[in-house]
Amino acid sequence: MNSFAIFRLPYADNCTMIEGDAVVVPSLADLADQHGFLLAPFMVSEKEPIVLIKQQTHPSPSMGEGYISEAESAKKNTSVQDYSLSTHSGGVEGGYEESSYFSDFSIFHKALLDGQYRKLVLARCATVNNDGKTMSMELFQKACQLYPRMFVALVSTPQSGMWLTASPEILLESLSENRWRTIALAGTMRLRSDKADDEGQRLRWSAKNIQEQRYVAS
Repeated sequence: MNSFAIFRLPYADNCTMIEGDAVVVPSLADLADQHGFLLAPFMVSEKEPIVLIKQQTHPSPSMGEGYISEAESAKKNTSVQDYSLSTHSGGVEGGYEESSYFSDFSIFHKALLDGQYRKLVLARCATVNNDGKTMSMELFQKACQLYPRMFVALVSTPQSGMWLTASPEILLESLSENRWRTIALAGTMRLRSDKADDEGQRLRWSAKNIQEQRYVAS
């Protein structure tokens, strides 16, 4: 089965599609001179490897009316035939049981009280059954409309399943040959409009947001 990644850059009117075979990359050091769309886990393992979709890039239509039908039509010319949303439980069968969550919370809470850590984040996953009517391309388009400031991507590979993501963070951006930048983001606050226009400089941040931002930046 061919793999694909379709993504929209922040504030862009168009999206880009990359189609091709998904190649497992042993480590990030092996990415030199490679090109494509990369899907990498926090902890690399045999079950959750680094996956690179290597193929030519296709500019896609604008995000306006008619985009879904054109994008779906383009996919029908490949071997990717399943457009319904796939769920990924993160290795937890049937989701996260309430008793397990309380048990983990107790461990986290004790570690904080004992002074082992200053901040911990306990996450959980939820499994949602698809009714067969929700199409992945529709969800991608909706995410692009809801989050104009974010990088939005829909990615599907045999190794990872299908993922829909939206993020405002930049891991690494090349500004010139010798200049790079990254973004550390923890503190959050709703803006008053879709355009930032330095609005964040005028907001009053709470002590909690300032401290959480400091952890990530450090």
